[in-house]
Amino acid sequence: MNVHSLQPTLIKHNSNLSIIASKGESILLKVLDIEGKIAKSITHILEEGKQELSLNLSDLSKGKYVLNAFSKDAFLNSFKFIKH
Repeated sequence: MNVHSLQPTLIKHNSNLSIIASKGESILLKVLDIEGKIAKSITHILEEGKQELSLNLSDLSKGKYVLNAFSKDAFLNSFKFIKH
């Protein structure tokens, strides 16, 4: 699985995560705040192929965050974003 990008990175409500999955599998997304605490966790079952996963991040407080993507126990990618 490849996790390519998070757009936009300046977020008010939603952002989109670009993913290519080689097979149907699950992805775990952990959103960490500036102190490294988990602010939100999202698990999603993916289908095979290229897709855009819409993430509702409107429940987060304003600030800087890091989104870490995992497949099973394997780290895939990390993206920084700002919630305003």
